[in-house]
Amino acid sequence: MLIALSVSASSDENARRAIDQLRSLAGCDVHTTTILGTVDEDIFRNLGISVTSEPRFLRKQLYHKR
Repeated sequence: MLIALSVSASSDENARRAIDQLRSLAGCDVHTTTILGTVDEDIFRNLGISVTSEPRFLRKQLYHKR
C-alpha cells in the first residue's frame, strides 16, 4: 500500500500530503490479529511504529512464525 501511495504522490496532492504525514506516526502503536512477515515488521519499525500481533498460527498446538 505504501508503494502505491508513493507512486501516486507524484501526481496526486492528497497522496503527497499522506506521505508527508507518515513521520507523524512515529511513537504510535499498532496491533494486528495476523502474524506479520519480517518485511512488514521492518516497515513499521522504520516508521517508528511499535507492532504487536496475535500469535495464532497453530500447527499441532505449536506457534510458528512464517
